[in-house]
Amino acid sequence: MKAVPRHPRQRARVPQRPRLFPSGLSCGLLGAGLWLLAPCAVLALSDREFTIAPTAGAAWFEQKLDLESEASFGFRFGREADRRFSVLMDYAQVDPARKTTGKSARVSSLRALGQCRLLTGSVRPYLMGGFGGVLFNFNDANDTAGGTASAGAGVEYAAWKRTKIFAEYSAVFYRMRSVTYSSTGSVLSTGERTTDALQSIAAGVSVGF
Repeated sequence: MKAVPRHPRQRARVPQRPRLFPSGLSCGLLGAGLWLLAPCAVLALSDREFTIAPTAGAAWFEQKLDLESEASFGFRFGREADRRFSVLMDYAQVDPARKTTGKSARVSSLRALGQCRLLTGSVRPYLMGGFGGVLFNFNDANDTAGGTASAGAGVEYAAWKRTKIFAEYSAVFYRMRSVTYSSTGSVLSTGERTTDALQSIAAGVSVGF
């Protein structure tokens, strides 16, 4: 018998994957791209500061409410869309007393405001408007609440890079109807619904982050 020579085994050839850039070069290119884009991103975000500001001022009411003018305080926060426009949430509280009886009350308002600066220099007059709600808490009458529309104007001064000082006037408009009750709580008379205003002046210091 003749010995049959064995054929050498052939290994299957695995297709090679296309070469990628070395990891070091990839990281370098990615880092360079981020470095080039970083100034643009910082510039875009620099005009979109988150701001917060305590406020203090005074408020006065419609004569028929028989409430004295009183000091007010509050705070606001929001976001600047750019150097001209901002969106704000504003809360204010005032604790007036009745002129005739001396009974105290508490008036709170919450507003969502849009602010438009007419100028963008260091001194910036602005207009603002928005919607919200007002709550009257009386100690000698039924409490009441309602929706509001507000408008106002002011001026702010950019004292430092992220700090602004501002002062403003605003009016909060709401609809109300006067109701007279007896000592037992029965309704004696109901007046016509009217549009009244809660007016105020306020000043504050806004800090950006």
